[in-house]
Amino acid sequence: MRENDFLKWIQREAGSHARVPVGIGDDMAVVRVGGEVGALSLMKIDQCLDRVHFDLREHSAQQAGRKAVNRCLSDCAGMACLPAAIMISVALPRAEEGAGEAFAQELFRACRDTAAAHPRG
Repeated sequence: MRENDFLKWIQREAGSHARVPVGIGDDMAVVRVGGEVGALSLMKIDQCLDRVHFDLREHSAQQAGRKAVNRCLSDCAGMACLPAAIMISVALPRAEEGAGEAFAQELFRACRDTAAAHPRG
């Protein structure tokens, strides 16, 4: 099944809800927080995978961290919003394959520093 076909299937199965005023298909989820008359929040998470979105055989932890943050920031720009916070999901190889604790810490610092350099809502 192709991704768009699967998303259409999810849309049919999930139905609609007043707290989710914008359906599947945009860069970010739009969720009404605090009840059916509450404020709208835009939410997003994109998982970044080694050898799909970056290649740790060629890219540093800093480059992978910046990529993870910038993927989210790009979608915020696409939805014309400023982020209040960023959720990052990164799948790394096992420590014995070169992505141990020090690498993960370096990647986190790159995510933090990249996010700090951008305006917040």
